[in-house]
Amino acid sequence: MAYLRCYSDNAKVATATPTPAPTRISNVLDYDETNCVDEPGAVSVVLKKGTKHAHKAIRSSKTSNAVMFATSGDSKLLLSYIVYKAKHLYEGWTEGGIEGTKYNQTHSGWFDFTIFEDWFNSVALPYFKKLGHKVLIGNNSYSHITESVIAKCEENDIRCVCCVLQTRLT
Repeated sequence: MAYLRCYSDNAKVATATPTPAPTRISNVLDYDETNCVDEPGAVSVVLKKGTKHAHKAIRSSKTSNAVMFATSGDSKLLLSYIVYKAKHLYEGWTEGGIEGTKYNQTHSGWFDFTIFEDWFNSVALPYFKKLGHKVLIGNNSYSHITESVIAKCEENDIRCVCCVLQTRLT
């Protein structure tokens, strides 16, 4: 409940404008990062339809992919940004996906400062190239925001809403 109260209070402050014109709902962007993990040896098995025999093949470690989703206040879903846990990004990983999806890689498979800045510059900022007051709402990703992102937000009349009460540690 405290998280919702904090979120609501911060959103009210961020959407309030000094001018009589309110923030347009299409100028509000909410983003969230989620992580998908493959667990070797898990009980569930996913097989291609028509497979006659399943063979047990276990990798030596978990794989991890993070995905950043962003949607506007008027329900427009922006391009996804996928981060693989790897040393290199291979071309085959980017084939057959949704057109326009952005891809990158990190050692951990999570977003870090560099990857978040790339997401902001390649997905959020182009969307915000509109006139008027804008609001960027980050769900549990406050630790990714850098001075560079803050400076670009100030230059483009974008206010950031971040709530720190709910983290991966709680």
